[in-house]
Amino acid sequence: MIATPAAAGSPRVCGPTGQIVERLDKTFGEHLTGAGLDASGNMVSVYSNPEKLTWTMTVTTPERVTCIVSSGDGWAYERPATPADPGRPS
Repeated sequence: MIATPAAAGSPRVCGPTGQIVERLDKTFGEHLTGAGLDASGNMVSVYSNPEKLTWTMTVTTPERVTCIVSSGDGWAYERPATPADPGRPS
């Protein structure tokens, strides 16, 4: 893993996706909770631990380099919104 300068001045931890994911699992017990693609084609992911309520946000490039961009505690788990039934009035 390598540290790269972040926009706010603190170093980011970056490395191969597999190494970052393994570190989050072994060190914090965090597992993938959600993910999506940003406008640049990067995968933005949240890893969290439901018992300790810790979380980590990562960004993974198409080249499979993953950087930890933020982390913390007090993660709140929310139920996904249920889409309205199109055949039923709201």
